[in-house]
Amino acid sequence: MLLQMDILPGIPGYGGANAEDGVALCDQALREELQRDYPETFRRMQARRRYMQQVLGIRLKEEVLPMSDLCGYLRPYLLDRDRALQKARG
Repeated sequence: MLLQMDILPGIPGYGGANAEDGVALCDQALREELQRDYPETFRRMQARRRYMQQVLGIRLKEEVLPMSDLCGYLRPYLLDRDRALQKARG
């Protein structure tokens, strides 16, 4: 199953900052099929999962495969390239 999640915050004067995340929910059989038939795509999804878990601190079930490099990542002020929100660990 493919899911799209959109967060479009309304902050006066800062239009355009948003998070648009697409993820695939895949059971074990489909993950194995993806890995076998589309190894590069599967490798990118796993790299995205690691980033989300290790850098952003977001726990993911095995079934969740991120479809974009921007999943879970939001720059609250689009012009500030040095800051991003990160979930606190704990």
